[in-house]
Amino acid sequence: PQGQMSSEEDAALLELLDANGLDWESLQAEGGVEQVTHLEMFLQEYPKMLSLHHFPFLRTLCLIRQEIKEIEGLEQCIHLEKLWIVENEVTEIKGLSGLHKLRELFLYSNHITHIANLEELTNLEVLWLADNNIHSLEGLGTLGKLRELNLARNDIVVIGDWLNNNTSLEVLNLADNSIGSFKEVRALSRLPRLTELCFADPMWGESPLAALCNYQTFVLFMLPKLTSLDTLVLADETKHLAEATFLKKQMYYNMRIKTVFRNARNIIRQANEGKKALQSFQRPLQVRLVMQQKEIQRELEELEHYGKSAATPVGAVGLTKEAAEALHQKLSTINAKLAKFSQQVSIINAE
Repeated sequence: PQGQMSSEEDAALLELLDANGLDWESLQAEGGVEQVTHLEMFLQEYPKMLSLHHFPFLRTLCLIRQEIKEIEGLEQCIHLEKLWIVENEVTEIKGLSGLHKLRELFLYSNHITHIANLEELTNLEVLWLADNNIHSLEGLGTLGKLRELNLARNDIVVIGDWLNNNTSLEVLNLADNSIGSFKEVRALSRLPRLTELCFADPMWGESPLAALCNYQTFVLFMLPKLTSLDTLVLADETKHLAEATFLKKQMYYNMRIKTVFRNARNIIRQANEGKKALQSFQRPLQVRLVMQQKEIQRELEELEHYGKSAATPVGAVGLTKEAAEALHQKLSTINAKLAKFSQQVSIINAE
């Protein structure tokens, strides 16, 4: 290669040429570069995406297991339609903004943490981001032409409304994520063209949702247009059976819910009746204790007055003290019972 290039760029260009059976002299000939529309690198020494500007007519680029850490060098490859950067060490989606003709993008088996910088890829139809570290579906809203989306083996928990704008979506793979709730399936009912869906895939693994009881029945009822679930083709009989089973279960659970509510109302009514009965039983006892309390207090006052009287015989003073102690002990017992009654009444009224 001629021209002003760094040794690193020169080495990268040589790798590209060697891996694809090309030579520099042929490329330099008139029309030579225009004929190179496909480049492929597999297990070569190409850790940086250098020297790609020499191939502006590329339509397909495939870079597999090159230890690439950053997507770069594609500014001149404006005709690119299919791009594979897989089984590398990419952590961020970037460097793709000028690829307006890109229809298929494969970035699986990298270290990507979130979906970003895809806004200008408005013609994208196929996107594979499987086997990464993605936590959210945010960032796909501008891909109105997206037909196939593979996000298997990531850390996604919630589908939510993130796919509402992807109305062209036909194939969706969410196997081996952390999705475990039926409500996430309801979110997919807003995708009118969805026909193939995976929450479990032999190639990737299984999401917790796929292990739930009635999983297939619920999914097929909510998404009747599916033709394939978890890589298995669905017969019409299977879908009809799922619909009938769901309706039967729905009717059964509705009846059970009504029974539970009816039983709950009966329990509440019985509890209220018991509360009233307890209150009617406790009230007379409480009144009786209050009367005894007042009677003892009156007797104590009389004893105190009697003990202080000058006419009280000397021997009777000791008897008066004994009687007062007995009355005080009895009064303490009554006060304790009244306090307990008050506590019980407070608890009953609170309930």
